[in-house]
Amino acid sequence: MGGNALGPRAHRVIHEMVEKLTAIYSGLSRKKDDIFTYLIEVYVNAAELPRLGNASAVRSAIANITSHKIDLRTARSPVRLLIEGTCEGEVKARSRYANALRFAKVNGCPPAALRTFIGENGGIEACAKKYTACR
Repeated sequence: MGGNALGPRAHRVIHEMVEKLTAIYSGLSRKKDDIFTYLIEVYVNAAELPRLGNASAVRSAIANITSHKIDLRTARSPVRLLIEGTCEGEVKARSRYANALRFAKVNGCPPAALRTFIGENGGIEACAKKYTACR
């Protein structure tokens, strides 16, 4: 296997991630806190992506699996890539989700504490703004 190629295991894992996250997002209710179910899963799965292979190959694999159009220029981080590939929200919301999760990661927040961390830091929008202010 050379260059950007992913093995069959990596393709299977990525496919399962995308299907699971898409199902979670599409099954969310309109309740405000339900989005955390999705965001926690994105956060956990994004940590796994770099272990599966080259970033370019992982991006291509997700782009080939999902029905969502992925702008590969904006989907450089694992978090953003998973959100772009599985979330039907508006671009602004997808960006906000990704930046809030990046803020949590930069601050060493464990997945189990994500909801509390984001709440204590003013919510998703506030965390997203804090991330963009410090990057």
